[in-house]
Formats: sequence, structure tokens, C-alpha cells
Amino acid sequence: MAPVMVKMKLLTTLLDPISEAAYRMVAATLRLACLMLVCSLTLLVRSGGLHPDTYRLYYTAAQLHSNAAGVLIAGNLAACFLESRSGR
Repeated sequence: MAPVMVKMKLLTTLLDPISEAAYRMVAATLRLACLMLVCSLTLLVRSGGLHPDTYRLYYTAAQLHSNAAGVLIAGNLAACFLESRSGR
């Protein structure tokens, strides 16, 4: 089994006691943050480094990289809110 699948299975067992809506929120924010990081890496590879010609690509990649953590924090806060509203 691939290491990523093992970690996702572990995450699923850790998040088992939370509500379905909160679980979906956490899973969606994880997917979005991973997509942002992959796009950031792709832009960094395509830009070839920081040059005056590629500054906009480099800046966009840096912003995607730094905003991925903010997306995770916001998604987990929303999941906590959903969990508290579920009444479990």
C-alpha cells in the first residue's frame, strides 16, 4: 500500500468520531491545499527562478505556497464550527 494511502487511512480513523459535514470540510480543505502546493511547484519549475521577466509567475507561486496554510486553518476552523453545531 502506498505511504500516502496509509496516512489517509490513519487520518480517516482519527477523524472517525466527528460529524460527516466536518469530515467533508477537512477533506476538501486538504485537497485544496495540496492542489495549491502542486500548482505552486509547477509555476516555480516553469518560471525557472526569479528574473525580471518571470517575476509575476514567481510571485504567484510564492503566494499560492503561503496561502495554502491559511486555507487549512480556515477550513479547520469551519470544521470546528460545524462540529459544534452538529450537537454530537
